[in-house]
Amino acid sequence: MHSLTAASIRSAGVAEDVTDMRMFEEQTKIIQALAKQAPGVFLGRCANFVLGGQPHSYSFFVYADDEYREKEGKEYYKGQTLNELKLRDIQRNEYYQRFSERDMYVIGAIVYSPHKANRHSRQK
Repeated sequence: MHSLTAASIRSAGVAEDVTDMRMFEEQTKIIQALAKQAPGVFLGRCANFVLGGQPHSYSFFVYADDEYREKEGKEYYKGQTLNELKLRDIQRNEYYQRFSERDMYVIGAIVYSPHKANRHSRQK
């Protein structure tokens, strides 16, 4: 017999949300502590959001066109298709939005499209 609790119902998301939030909080503490100790490079984990406003903190958004990504998917990412890479982009953006309440493709006043690498426009 199974008992019905928020933790046992994945769609409720309560237990998962608490765990994800605790993980994010711990990662934030680690990133901030490391950044205070010495210069470094932090990839992902909303590091630009976590370190926002810190002196000598720089944020870069690196992307490539579909042709290059397709090649990298085959060679570097063990045969992943372009669609699989784009799905991972969506998942990364959802993570970023969840914890920063921002879209990772919006940097300053410029909106970058990872799916159209050579196109960008000013956000109004």
